[in-house]
Amino acid sequence: PELPREPPEDGEVPVAVPWLDPLHPGGSNAWAASGSRSTSKKPLLANDPHLGFSAPGIWYLARLRFQDHDVIGGTIPGLPIVIAGRNQHVGWGLTSAYVDDQDVYFHEVDPTAPSLYRTKDGFAPLRVHTERIHIRGVSEPLVETVQATHHGPILPPDLYSVSAAIPEGMIASMRWTALEPEDLTLVAGLDLMKSRDIRDAILAMENFSAPAQNVTLADAEGIALVVAGRVPLRNRFHETQGRLPAAGWKPRNEWNGYIPYEDLPKSINPASGVVANANNRTTNELFPRHITSNWASPYRMRRLQDLLQEREFHTVDSFARIQSDPVSYVALSLLSRILEQVVFHDVPSPDAHRLRGSALERLQRWNGEMDALRSEPLIFTAWMRHLSIRLLQNWIGEQAGIGMPMRPLFLEQVFLGDGSNSPWCDDQATEHTESCRVAALLALDAALEEIVDEYGTDVDGWEWGRAHGAIHRHLPLGFSQPFGTLFNIRHDYGGSNFTLSRAGSSGTGENPYATVSGAGYRAIYDLADPDRSRFISATGQSGHFLSQHYDDLTAIWRNNQYLPMQLPLPKDIKRTAGTLYLVPAEEATRE
Repeated sequence: PELPREPPEDGEVPVAVPWLDPLHPGGSNAWAASGSRSTSKKPLLANDPHLGFSAPGIWYLARLRFQDHDVIGGTIPGLPIVIAGRNQHVGWGLTSAYVDDQDVYFHEVDPTAPSLYRTKDGFAPLRVHTERIHIRGVSEPLVETVQATHHGPILPPDLYSVSAAIPEGMIASMRWTALEPEDLTLVAGLDLMKSRDIRDAILAMENFSAPAQNVTLADAEGIALVVAGRVPLRNRFHETQGRLPAAGWKPRNEWNGYIPYEDLPKSINPASGVVANANNRTTNELFPRHITSNWASPYRMRRLQDLLQEREFHTVDSFARIQSDPVSYVALSLLSRILEQVVFHDVPSPDAHRLRGSALERLQRWNGEMDALRSEPLIFTAWMRHLSIRLLQNWIGEQAGIGMPMRPLFLEQVFLGDGSNSPWCDDQATEHTESCRVAALLALDAALEEIVDEYGTDVDGWEWGRAHGAIHRHLPLGFSQPFGTLFNIRHDYGGSNFTLSRAGSSGTGENPYATVSGAGYRAIYDLADPDRSRFISATGQSGHFLSQHYDDLTAIWRNNQYLPMQLPLPKDIKRTAGTLYLVPAEEATRE
């Protein structure tokens, strides 16, 4: 929609922002079924947060024991809370709410005094403070001087090429909810771990600040899903709606506080008996209460809704099958549109790739499963990536191919009609007009040539899992040889950016199809018998590459299996490999 207008200042006109689906495909799934939808008559909750892969992994399975309650689940080392897990009464899972919680502002600097920048009240001095970072084994601390405006820290000009996005000679600063004063996010996490029912948990999340999350909850009696976090309430006359850098001295570009927590989207014990989120749209509110302009693509959510409705009553096993589901609704949707235009109207040309016919036949028979052992997922993904690059390069130029994954929402719109007259398909470098059918076939030929160069001409030998192999890269040693061979964890892997069994590719580098992100933690909480809940992380519980526990969970995770974790310590505790106790320093002993 057009941006709201008010009389322009100094002859300026607000910037209109063209629509394009976001470059990032999004990640994290969470859903819950009430007792009316489970065979046990008690709620179930599943969650698999998606983050970048690393070795050791981000997630650490742990049980935290407090004075009056215990908590178990997935933690991130350095944070004193269970990010996703359960206590004796409540289970919780998180997905990113995709809130647009950052604004970049550009500021004019006084040419005679570079320490002064322009505000609505005239020029003011930059805020300066010093950070001293003490490093073990180094006598002198590392000293960094940080400059900031009233919006937040000044961004280095080369950071994400920010200097190219602002007027020449100006500086850029960033306002972000995570940098706002009185951040009580950790307090919210601690209160969440103490909650005795979903009502307690909902109240606890009122203090949550950033990054904003969709919080899925379940107790023995009910389920809920709430959006938690500070959501900026921008001026309705904001020049760019926060989607592009804006002038930092204009009042219309400021935030007017935050959307009240009670006004954020929520669903508590819905009549359907299920709540679910896959980073999809949670509100239809218009700007400035829209939350974000960049929701994740809807394909995972559509598949999740269908699988939840496929059966009336769910079990822990049915939830596990949903977490491991490899079907790509992107593939089914795009192929239904594109193959009709390509296959039934194709007149083979002398310069067509020799494997074009075989590839199209396979794709026509394919059911959309991103199976690691099949060739179709590789053919489809490479084809759609090359098609996205081709169409966008027609109008944007060579930079469209840098780090470019497939863009399914964009492709759906282009191929919505008969494919003969979309201007996106016309190659601007030629005098004649290309149809989308021609553009699609040329993109397929380019994709096939890329695959042949890497894997040879035997189509039966092409395997998606090889091209899409997961890389859990050690930080920082995994980026150079021979350390990468020693420290990194690699294995073939299925799924895709758009399957519930999510395995995200970067779209760039030597292998644009390699899996670099996904569900490093999976859990299913059974509120009928919480100790039957299931957990797994992607690597292991040790950060030492010589330990047998460095990667001993990887095979279990890769095969979509789980481990039990119990709140009361199991009676056969002596069977465990070891126990790590973390206690306050003044109470530490050497037992």
